[in-house]
Amino acid sequence: MEQHRIDQHSSDQQGIGESGAQDSIDRVWLKKARNQFDTLYTAIRDMVYYRELRRLASDDRVTQVMLDHLRIALLGSIVINWNKLFALEKSEEAWKRLTAESAGFRTRVYSATGFDYQQWSDYRKSVREFSARLHAHFDSSHHLENQLELEPMFRVLEVAHRWMHQLYQGQEALACDDLLKADYIEQLASAVRERLREWPRLRQG
Repeated sequence: MEQHRIDQHSSDQQGIGESGAQDSIDRVWLKKARNQFDTLYTAIRDMVYYRELRRLASDDRVTQVMLDHLRIALLGSIVINWNKLFALEKSEEAWKRLTAESAGFRTRVYSATGFDYQQWSDYRKSVREFSARLHAHFDSSHHLENQLELEPMFRVLEVAHRWMHQLYQGQEALACDDLLKADYIEQLASAVRERLREWPRLRQG
């Protein structure tokens, strides 16, 4: 009788372990994916600044040159970090599982960009190749804006923020502060716009 109780307890524990393992796997992926938060939010912050600077111009030649260089430097950072997140074939496994290998994420990307599967694959390849050229020789005086279609890159970053915000619901302790704010990008854009108004010699382009 005692042996039966021991066997039953062992069976119950095994069942709990198997059930809990599935839950813990999800949590493990969420914990590991945090390694890419810095990369994601660096790209997002640079995107916001880039977009706001792109709206501006200056009649002062020196200020305009500085504005152009700053904008291109930001764009170079966006491309390099976006490439790490979405274009590398050997990207971080947990991040890749939650984004590029997730049907839910891809569906949102297709909706936001108008891409189909092949176009999404081709775009990632073009960013990967462009990023490799930047790594080889980056010059903020180069006209990078004419060499790559930028809007899909920006829309994917917006999708990624919203997607991650959704995934980490109920797991807020694993998330970063920026991710917890559903309207983080909009808030940041508004704050940046206010700061740039204090920059002398700038006007709407």
